[in-house]
Amino acid sequence: MLQTILERFPTPAHPLTLVSDPDGILADEVILAELSARGIRIITETDPVALRHRYHQLDPITTADPVIVVTPGPLERLPYDLWQQGQHVTLALHTLFPNLDYPMLRLLSPAGCTRLAQVQARGSWPERPLSPNQTADFLLTALFDARAELLGRPAGLLLWLARYHAAGDPLPAPLAERLLMQLQGAPELAGWPLAELVANPDACRRFVQEGWLSFVGGLIGETRGDYQIGAAPSVLDFRQDSALQDTVPALVRAGTLAPVTVDRPTEVPTWARPAVAVDEEGVRLRQLTETVEALSEQLAAEALRWEAWGALARRWAQLNVWRGQFDARLPGDLFQRIASLQETLDDRFATWLKAHYTALATRPLPPHHLWQVPTWLEHRYGVGQQRIALLVLDGMAWADWLLIRAAWQARHPAWDFAESSVLAQIPSITSVSRQALISGQRPMTFPETLAADSAEPQGWSAFWRRAGLPADAITYAQVSERSPEPYPAVVDSRRVQAICLVNPAIDDMVHGATQGLGDVLGSVQLWLRDSQRTERTIEALLQNRYTVTVTSDHGHVAAIGMGQPSEGVTVASRGKRARLYNNEDFARAVQAQYPDTILWHDDDVLPAGWWALMPSKRRAFVAEGAHVVSHGGTTFEELIVPLVTITSATPPARG
Repeated sequence: MLQTILERFPTPAHPLTLVSDPDGILADEVILAELSARGIRIITETDPVALRHRYHQLDPITTADPVIVVTPGPLERLPYDLWQQGQHVTLALHTLFPNLDYPMLRLLSPAGCTRLAQVQARGSWPERPLSPNQTADFLLTALFDARAELLGRPAGLLLWLARYHAAGDPLPAPLAERLLMQLQGAPELAGWPLAELVANPDACRRFVQEGWLSFVGGLIGETRGDYQIGAAPSVLDFRQDSALQDTVPALVRAGTLAPVTVDRPTEVPTWARPAVAVDEEGVRLRQLTETVEALSEQLAAEALRWEAWGALARRWAQLNVWRGQFDARLPGDLFQRIASLQETLDDRFATWLKAHYTALATRPLPPHHLWQVPTWLEHRYGVGQQRIALLVLDGMAWADWLLIRAAWQARHPAWDFAESSVLAQIPSITSVSRQALISGQRPMTFPETLAADSAEPQGWSAFWRRAGLPADAITYAQVSERSPEPYPAVVDSRRVQAICLVNPAIDDMVHGATQGLGDVLGSVQLWLRDSQRTERTIEALLQNRYTVTVTSDHGHVAAIGMGQPSEGVTVASRGKRARLYNNEDFARAVQAQYPDTILWHDDDVLPAGWWALMPSKRRAFVAEGAHVVSHGGTTFEELIVPLVTITSATPPARG
C-alpha cells in the first residue's frame, strides 16, 4: 500500500496537492513520515478559517516547499482558489482493497490497513466480493490471527489475548462483536467474562491473576487472604489443563500473569515455578528478568509504530516501578542487561522520533500530540452533550501513573480507567508542552508566550469559545494540596461545561528529587498515602456528570550533568534538560560549547525563529557529573505520557 499511495505524490511534487481522503488513508504514520521526509507539509484542518490560517503560515508554497491539503469530503468543497490551483487526488479504501465490505474497511486503524496491505501482497485475497460477516471473519483471521477454532480453548485464548493487548491496536466494535459471538459457543469458555477480557487489558490481567492465586492457594494449602478468590478454579483450571500449564512462562513474560510468593516452594510443580517465588525479592527478580526479555523481543522488530512505542513505554515504566521497589542491589548481570536495554530503547526512539514527530502532528484523531487533546475531547463528547474535565497532573510520567492507578483503583473500585498514550511537545518543558495541551494549539501559534505559562487560562477559554461554549461555561483552576477545601469549589458550578484543572504536585516532587527516580516514586507513594484531594476532586467531577480525562504535560528522566552554560539574557528559557532560544546564533554558539546536544527547530510544530537545545540522551545542563531528575528533552520517558479517561460504574448522585 505504501508504494501505491506514494506513487500518487511523485518527486518533484506539485506545489499544492488537494487530497480527498474520507477513509484516513494518509493518516498512516509510515506514509506521513515518508511524505515529510520528502519535504512535503500537510494541512488537515477542516475548519475553513483554520485551513486558511495554516495555509498562509506555510507560505511560500513552491515545488521546493510543497503542501498537501487533506479533506475528508469532496475536493470541490475546498476554497475555490485552492481548488483551482491545486492538483487533485482522491483516495479510497474500496479501490485499494477490492472484494471486502467497504463500511467494515473504514473501521480499521491505519496500522490495520498497513497489515491488510501486507496480506494482499502475499496473495491471500478473496476472489469474489464478501458480505459484511464474511469480511469480518476474513479480517479477524488475516489481521488479528483470531481463529475461533484455536481461541475456543483456554490456553489458546489467553495467549492470543496477551499478544492482542500488547499490540495496542484494538478490534473495531463490529469485529469484536463477531469474535465474541463465535467464542460464546465454546464449551470450555463457559462462565468467562469474554467481552470484558477482549475490551480491557487490565480486566484480562486481573482474571488470569485471580485464577492463578486461587490455584496456588489450593495447591499448597495456604489460607492467606490473597488466595481466597471465589470460584475462579472452575473457570481457569491450572490443575488439570496441561495446555494451560504450558502457557505460564509466556503469560509471565507478556505481563499478563505476575509471579506470587509462596511459603513452601518444594510443593510447587516444575511447570508452575516461573510464576512463584519464596519472597517478594524473588518475585521482583523474576518480573524484571521476564520484562527485560519481553522488551528485547519487541525491540527486535524491524520497524516500530506509534502503538508499539506506547506499549513499550508502559512496560518500561512498570520495569522501573519494580526496580525502584527492589530493596537489595540488582544482580550485576541483570543490571547490565537493563542498562543495555535502556540504551537500545533510547537509540531506537531517537531514530523513530526524528522521522515521525512532525508526521504525527498532522495525523487526524485520535490524538498523538498533546495539542490535539482538546480537539479530541470536543469531537468525542460534543459540546453541550457531555461536561468535559481535563485534569493535568504536571510532570506525571508513566511510572508515576502506574502507582497512582493502583492506589486509586484500590480505593475507588467503581472507577474504570481507559488508558492510551500521547506525545508531549518538544522541548518537553511546561511553558511549551502544557500550554499546547491546554490551548489545543500547536506551539507555533503562540510564539509570544512560548517561554511562559501565564496564558494558559486564556488559551483554554479561547479553544472552547471557538467550539461554541459561552465564556461563563468555561473555567481553569489549580488544584492545591494545601487548600482547606476538599476540592475546587468551581467543580460544583452548574454553569461550567468545560473545566481544566492543573495539579503541580508531581512536578514539584521531580524538581525536589535528589536520589534519582526512586526518590520521585517514593514521593508519589507518600503523596498518595497522605493526600487524597485529587481523588476527591475526581469523585466530585464524576458526581457532577463530567467525563474526566487525566494526562500530563511531560514525564521526567534521571540525568547526569554535562556542565551549565552561562549566557545571561541570550537564552529565553533555561532548564536542566532544555534551553529555548529565539536567536539562532546564540543557540549555535552554545551548541559549539556542548557538542553532545540536539538543536531542534523547524519541525512544523515550534514557531519559526525558535530553537530548542537539548542534551543528547540522558545528560543535563548542570554541574559535570551531578545527578538530577528533570524534563525537557526527547527520551521516551519525557515524551510519551498517559492519556486516561475515568468513568464510574456508580450513577452520579448530583443533578
